[in-house]
Amino acid sequence: MSNALFSPTIPHFFQPLLPGFHLSIPLSFFKDYLKGQINCESAVLRSYGRTWSVKIRDRRFEDGWQDFARDHDLHVGDFLVFRYGGNMVFDVVVFDTSACQRQYPLLATQTQQPAKEIG
Repeated sequence: MSNALFSPTIPHFFQPLLPGFHLSIPLSFFKDYLKGQINCESAVLRSYGRTWSVKIRDRRFEDGWQDFARDHDLHVGDFLVFRYGGNMVFDVVVFDTSACQRQYPLLATQTQQPAKEIG
């Protein structure tokens, strides 16, 4: 049997949200996909059409993480999946304690103007 390993073209990692709301990038993920990146001190988290800039210290999400957690109404026991898109950009999907993807209201990207009557 071969010792060759399959390497995903779009790598992911997951993290459960534990008390204290601290979240770290797993060491093996960091070594395999992020080590040597030009800017490992910050990341962009994308979720449901919005973005958050987050500082990273010792693989741990810091400044900006609190905003992401608040905006997603995260709770202990929630489960987050991070899909790495390259250049320190992660697409994040949130699952709640029911093991289902959390539903969020659609956020308007532009202020909608009322329709004008013609005539």
